[in-house]
Amino acid sequence: MQAFEDAISDGVDIISCSLGQTSPKEFFEDGISIGAFHAIENGVIVVAGGGNSGPKFGTVTNVAPWLFSVAASTIDRNFVSYLQLGDKHIIMGTSLSTGLPNEKFYSLVSSVDAKVGNATIEDAKICKVGSLDPNKVKGKILFCLLRELDGLVYAEEEAISGGSIGLVLGNDKQRGNDIMAYAHLLPTSHINYTDGEYVHSYIKATKTPMAYMTKAKTEVGVKPAPVIASLSSRGPNPIQPIILKPDITAPGVDILYAYIGAISPTGLASDNQWIPYNIGNNTRQ
Repeated sequence: MQAFEDAISDGVDIISCSLGQTSPKEFFEDGISIGAFHAIENGVIVVAGGGNSGPKFGTVTNVAPWLFSVAASTIDRNFVSYLQLGDKHIIMGTSLSTGLPNEKFYSLVSSVDAKVGNATIEDAKICKVGSLDPNKVKGKILFCLLRELDGLVYAEEEAISGGSIGLVLGNDKQRGNDIMAYAHLLPTSHINYTDGEYVHSYIKATKTPMAYMTKAKTEVGVKPAPVIASLSSRGPNPIQPIILKPDITAPGVDILYAYIGAISPTGLASDNQWIPYNIGNNTRQ
């Protein structure tokens, strides 16, 4: 709240607030809502991110009627990585990673088939840390299910620790067909739910499943665009449903932005890359 008061006293016209609660509070119990109310009283517009907890309904945050709550949508540019299976089927994924070390096909393994003895099938599906047998994934392309954005980190950690040569992340049904590019240490392709189902069926039906992934490249003119990103929090407003939120949408997928450099682009402990710019996906871009 002090930050709002400082901005008001500095004479700003607009406050852009990239903060929010994962579980919104009543309007006058929420510091951001109260600070924004003071700003509005002084003629200062407040714009705030609507949250990155999509695609579940009722997850939108910063829902006070005096706030502009912003959703995230796609643009007409993709960073793509193509996955080719041993049956010659080609799938378009997204990635910011480099390609495989050699232009050849590698063995493809499902995380469930690589489950370590004491792990649950559910943990193995999403490649939770410690759920896979390194002897079954080493030197292979690993296929994991992606349910939550945290899975981008722990699935890659598990793939790296097991010695996988590459990683394919397939959306679960709830994440659907919306895919986004992220930085990776391992050659990685993020594919949608429909394509993930095809990969899963291919692995089950094939004695020796194989796959190859290209390095990431830029494609423009993507259609349809814009569409609401899967990560963008949805309404209805959990505090007051008759107040529609988010109010507006803005580009929030594959956005180039200046990077702080205090943390690595992947968030992995083993990542020692330091970069001045990054590609980001959220309602704060």
